Amino acid sequence: MFDPQEYTITIKKIVLDGETLFEATVTELPDVAEYGDHFEEVYKLAIDTIQTAMEKFAQNGQPFPPPLPRLEEDEYNGYIFLQLPNSLHREIAAVAQQEQMGVNEYVLFVLSQTGKRKNVPLVTKNYPMPSNRSETKLAVKSNRSKTQLGAVKP
Repeated sequence: MFDPQEYTITIKKIVLDGETLFEATVTELPDVAEYGDHFEEVYKLAIDTIQTAMEKFAQNGQPFPPPLPRLEEDEYNGYIFLQLPNSLHREIAAVAQQEQMGVNEYVLFVLSQTGKRKNVPLVTKNYPMPSNRSETKLAVKSNRSKTQLGAVKP
């Protein structure tokens, strides 16, 4: 049975032409955007738009995009494996030391601040993707209380 509430609806508060509004978008339907003065209003509009779009697709004999699968908490084990050039690893360690942080803490800080702050100290060079066996691999283990990052030589 079709349930429009299974679709991924994102609602943001935005300012458009000097007016504060709520915007609802549907990940599975990238052309859908609804606007309104209240959160609940745009949610209902998004649900109605999903339902209407599904009916139109069916009328035209077109397949309707299914909802994205829900990711379960246990699908994430807290590990991220990164392979970095040795020189980048060294520079990250140097910047972390300047910030009086450990490498683990600094990498987590930088990742968590992406898009939030403009004054996050970052490394200064562009590095090519690792291509040889002399590179450093970093293993990041994260959970709600702690993130660990360790270097592993291939």
